[in-house]
Amino acid sequence: LPDRASSIFFLPYGIAIPPGRRAPVPGPLRLLFVGRLEADKGVFDLPLIDGQLARLGAQVSWTVHGWGPAEERLKKEWVPAAPLVWSGRRPMCEVLNLYQHHDILVFPSRAEGLPVVLMEAGAAGVVPVASDLESGIADIVTHGQTGFRLPVGQCDAFAKAIASVLKPAGVLG
Repeated sequence: LPDRASSIFFLPYGIAIPPGRRAPVPGPLRLLFVGRLEADKGVFDLPLIDGQLARLGAQVSWTVHGWGPAEERLKKEWVPAAPLVWSGRRPMCEVLNLYQHHDILVFPSRAEGLPVVLMEAGAAGVVPVASDLESGIADIVTHGQTGFRLPVGQCDAFAKAIASVLKPAGVLG
């Protein structure tokens, strides 16, 4: 449309691509939550998933990135079964760098549109384990192929999906 060249603009939408891709390392499976710390993001499922993973004998470590109204309560109530790091609020370049150092994004949200965090994780080669919501999640995650979509609030299903990633390597019995 040459006659409209002065009124057509390229406005990129989407995500900043992480600077590198995740590389597997020996040791525990590295789990990551990225998001606002509020009940609608399913943050109170994280300690339950952690407990289920411990019962399954899965060796994991956690990083929780974010801040929000549920942060204080979550920190008070979560007695971690596995090593846990709270990264708090960070610049975007640091958030993107987090993906390179993790294996699985745990995303137990209760309500979403098209979650940018799932696209960021996928771009970095991080496996998403997410709630199966009627939203854009199904457009990003193909269950069993590009990640896992699980029923909302089913912490045992989240833990089993996470633990299943360990089985091929013979880490989990």
